[in-house]
Amino acid sequence: MTQTDLPALAPDLGHYKAHELDPDSAVARAIALRPDRASMIDAYFRHVPTEDQPKTAQDVLGIIDGHWRVGERRAPGEVKIRVFNPAPSGTEGAPGWTDTKTVIDIVTDDMPFLVDSVANAVAQKQLTIHRLLHPVVCVDRNEKGELQSLESYCGDKSRRESMMYLELDRADARGRQELAADLRRVLGDVRLAVRDWESLQRQMREDAAAIEDPEGAALLSWFADGAMTLLGYHIEKPYEQPSCALGIFSIPGAPTDEGGAFGAMRYFEKGGEIPLMAKAERKSTVHRRVPLDLVVVPLLEKGKVTGIGVHAGLWTSQALGWPVEDVPLLSKRLEQLDKDFGFDSKGHSGKALRHAVSSLPRDLLVNVGWKSVRELVMMAMSLADRPRPALLLVRRRSVPAVR
Repeated sequence: MTQTDLPALAPDLGHYKAHELDPDSAVARAIALRPDRASMIDAYFRHVPTEDQPKTAQDVLGIIDGHWRVGERRAPGEVKIRVFNPAPSGTEGAPGWTDTKTVIDIVTDDMPFLVDSVANAVAQKQLTIHRLLHPVVCVDRNEKGELQSLESYCGDKSRRESMMYLELDRADARGRQELAADLRRVLGDVRLAVRDWESLQRQMREDAAAIEDPEGAALLSWFADGAMTLLGYHIEKPYEQPSCALGIFSIPGAPTDEGGAFGAMRYFEKGGEIPLMAKAERKSTVHRRVPLDLVVVPLLEKGKVTGIGVHAGLWTSQALGWPVEDVPLLSKRLEQLDKDFGFDSKGHSGKALRHAVSSLPRDLLVNVGWKSVRELVMMAMSLADRPRPALLLVRRRSVPAVR
């Protein structure tokens, strides 16, 4: 195609949003060069500021054509991933890119947690992300899964697909292969957690209804209502394989230690609080790369503890900042602290106590024993009156079964 063959920009761009502010941008010129890819280009870049867009039409088309080929044929539920180093511009058989960073192309069903889960997987490899694009598009595919058409948005959720494009530090062949395998595992976990979300929520509510302590029951109901991102559940019994697995625990060979339920069972047999809140050694691959929060309840048969039910998830950001007085279980602990210290809740010391408790992580306060809670609160109150460097070691609860 020669310069004189280019279609006029103004008429072509009237239907698209990505270049309304700058009709001379690289994106606009790419559409002029390839009107057959106009819908995909527009979906890719309509929300990307001009200064963050590729600088040449050549690079725009390299991104678009490459990603089109990755998603050209895809079955429902299938994850398509390509991790590669683009050949330099002018190399025979190359798409003609000027950028030489490592590129990731992903095409999958649209679902929550994709962007942060993928970004965390890349960060685990100590690689810096230089560009991340995440258009959600609506597609039409034939019975073979072949892509027929694409548009930037539609109301039919069944047609929505997520296309993720990342540029990161250049990686060698082995690094790219390992990264692709990690991304497949991560996206598999995301799919399982999203698939079973309603079942996980229902199981949490059923366990809440079975707890006699009103505070414990209220805490599980609070988690089920959205205070926790629910990711997995299974039942553990001594010398048995985990059963009734949901979410991330439903992958064959779920990471548990044989006999690991004994510690939690002994805790409940000795009258420990229900639920048992703990942090897992295993880190979440979904949403945030941090240790999983565990909510453990006893399984009873004729009054005897025969196993445990283990919920795994993450406190939501909103829940971590929720007023302590409104968090089930923590509100009870706050009342206990008032009584232990003999403070008037409306006096100076009572207000200082509430400020100290509010300054501490909510998930920490429910994961340690009563003695540790007291020590943490007293240290926080002391630091508020006399700021200084300080270190306090407390033992958090753990459930050794979940690795």
